[in-house]
Amino acid sequence: MVGKESRHFFQLIKEFLTVYVPRQKACSSNTVRAYRDVLNLLLEYLKETQNLCLSEINFDIITRQTVEEYLDWLEVKRNNSISTRNHRLSCIRAFYKYAADRDMAMVDCIEVLL
Repeated sequence: MVGKESRHFFQLIKEFLTVYVPRQKACSSNTVRAYRDVLNLLLEYLKETQNLCLSEINFDIITRQTVEEYLDWLEVKRNNSISTRNHRLSCIRAFYKYAADRDMAMVDCIEVLL
């Protein structure tokens, strides 16, 4: 069963990718795809390394340590360059900023990435 926090998390991802990035930011379809791929990769990382189901993932799961370990995983396991790693971090930060703008309760979560 999907919890309220997970449902909210995935709803914000959906709005970010379908409304905010393409319409409000007027980004290209390639940029939207890049954001989607970054978020999907983060979810894949959480599923793989923390043995989580998608229904268990929410903002509370993604701590500063989780993000740092994810970035290391990108570099070591996926052989991403530093610039690719930094780009992926920038995409995650953009999503968190969007989430904080949409829901003031998320403001504490954004501190994880700053």
